[in-house]
Amino acid sequence: MRPRMGALLSIGRFAKLTGLSVRALRFYDASGLLRPSVVDPETGYRYYRFLQLTQAQTIRTLRELDVPLDDIARVLERADLRPVLEGHVRTLRDEHARLGERLARTEGLLRDAAALHAGGVGLRTEPGTHTVTRRVHTALERAEGDRARTAARLFEDAVELNLTVTGAVRLAWLPECRFDPENYEVALHLPVTTPCPDAARAGWLEGTRVAHTTHTGAYADLHRAYSDVDAWLEGQGLAQCGPAQEVYLRAPWDDVPPTDWLTELLVPVGAVGD
Repeated sequence: MRPRMGALLSIGRFAKLTGLSVRALRFYDASGLLRPSVVDPETGYRYYRFLQLTQAQTIRTLRELDVPLDDIARVLERADLRPVLEGHVRTLRDEHARLGERLARTEGLLRDAAALHAGGVGLRTEPGTHTVTRRVHTALERAEGDRARTAARLFEDAVELNLTVTGAVRLAWLPECRFDPENYEVALHLPVTTPCPDAARAGWLEGTRVAHTTHTGAYADLHRAYSDVDAWLEGQGLAQCGPAQEVYLRAPWDDVPPTDWLTELLVPVGAVGD
């Protein structure tokens, strides 16, 4: 005997009411997440009850948030929704941090491509940006290791503080510090979209007009980029008017050899006498 269908919804009608596709409903049936109330033994047609609308809408909402099917099953089994969502928030934050790092590296490569295409030294306006920052006391003989360790901490800070990374790690020379190769202090910055909530690690890099060039290779030869910019500024009748920045587009923490390290040098400029 065929079941009575009067109080049931066909799969097509159920799909329209829930916003789930017929294909999705068939998948949820096969996976055991949402089985139809009745399956016609003669036709194989699936039918659902009105009471299942709430379950279907819960599935749709959570799947739109990319909550895994196993976690949705726990919710449907009367589990507390809060720990499921808290776990998913942690997962999304981790993914957000990884995507932010990839975006920063991609934007750095894009900026590098534009600089290499232009060639030599150029001028541009560098926008201001919020950063998470750390200062480090170092010396030339250990600067590379100190720089890599501090960069790693900055990425950890961004994850801890739920900040979205928007650019590559950069070093900013401090205006109040004199350079002593045996002992000097610099600030490393990681650009982010919003102000850092921890005042001790919050930074801001002012927007300004800069002369820029790129250097490929080990940091021991980075002085050549500084010399190139100095010579270009003199030829243009311009002068450095603030501390330089080094933007690490490809760096040791990217697992590339020193020959492939790529650094952009930014030097704030103004007219001579400014």
